Amino acid sequence: MAHIIHIIVSSDWFILFTGIASIISLFIGGKALYNVNKVTKQITKNSYNIKQSAGNNSNIAGRDIHG
Repeated sequence: MAHIIHIIVSSDWFILFTGIASIISLFIGGKALYNVNKVTKQITKNSYNIKQSAGNNSNIAGRDIHG
């Protein structure tokens, strides 16, 4: 059994397919990280806009009360 595994692992085709699979997985992983980064930036931007609008409303209310 070990001899058969050694023959498969040391063959050129196995090395070729392993290399191709690793390159494909790097592209897929990079694309996934890119999408996560894009979504995270959008969430952060939306959160910042919500905080800004809340801050503006509280400032207006503060001026109305004290003004």
